[in-house]
Amino acid sequence: MIFPPKDASPAQVADQFVQRTIIGMMLLSISYGGKAAMSIVPTGVVKVIAPVSVLLSVAIVLVVAPGFIRYFALRKAGGGNCPEADSYITQMYREAAVWAFSFTFILLMALGFGTELGLHTWPTAFVLNGTIALSLAALAFSFYRLTRDTDEEDDDFDQEQGA
Repeated sequence: MIFPPKDASPAQVADQFVQRTIIGMMLLSISYGGKAAMSIVPTGVVKVIAPVSVLLSVAIVLVVAPGFIRYFALRKAGGGNCPEADSYITQMYREAAVWAFSFTFILLMALGFGTELGLHTWPTAFVLNGTIALSLAALAFSFYRLTRDTDEEDDDFDQEQGA
């Protein structure tokens, strides 16, 4: 539920905030991937990637800002005393973060070993931006993988409530 109704509960608003943040992280991952590519591609391609990177930055703000504003407005109004830390979405976010951290650690270890094989000749901007892009993508994909079947579960629960 990326767009909860206006009268959504605090838990729904918190879940929306997490979901929008994950979408923003995926867009940020693509942006960092573009920055990594800009350090190794010809100048003509850089002229195409640069404006796309700016558009992605605007998209990130447009996706994340509404959830951010709504979540913190609710918290300021005193409606943030919900058990949000126990919500399904928050738990899946935490599990995805563990997976992403593990992936990032393995990636950094591989890069460390790769310096002996010639990776140290790669442009620093490419390696750093690429690593950030892969780490953010790992978080977003892990979250997606963990939550991809939630719509089916919600439908089953709604059917049980009506019985």
